[in-house]
Amino acid sequence: MAGRPTIRSRRCRFTRLNSSIRCHIMLLYLLLATATAGAPGVRDTPAMTCIKTTIKANGRTTDTTVAASSGNSVADRSALRFVKIFRLERDRHGTYEDQTGYALVETYESGAFGTSLFDYKGQLLESCSLPQVSASGT
Repeated sequence: MAGRPTIRSRRCRFTRLNSSIRCHIMLLYLLLATATAGAPGVRDTPAMTCIKTTIKANGRTTDTTVAASSGNSVADRSALRFVKIFRLERDRHGTYEDQTGYALVETYESGAFGTSLFDYKGQLLESCSLPQVSASGT
């Protein structure tokens, strides 16, 4: 009889250990799921990076840096690389001045991206915020 409680006790410890491990695994899974759900650049949530740059008269960018991080270093590097290789096609007969400002770049986990450079036809923004639209929509 003295041996039976010890065996039950060992089983109980083993059961507690298994449930403790299961509990820890579940907590780690939940932590990982909540940390990545809605994180910038993960699934459908874009990572928004603000890039400061200058577009030269020839349409090429120079002096390009990250002005405001998305919180996702991979997305920030990708956005920076995109703006560095961006070239605005210019009319050969036109006269253009250098333009310094900001470009917003959305980067998705799939590799897709969007940018204010497309939305505003190559015009840089004055800040890392999108321009306000008036109530009339103009």
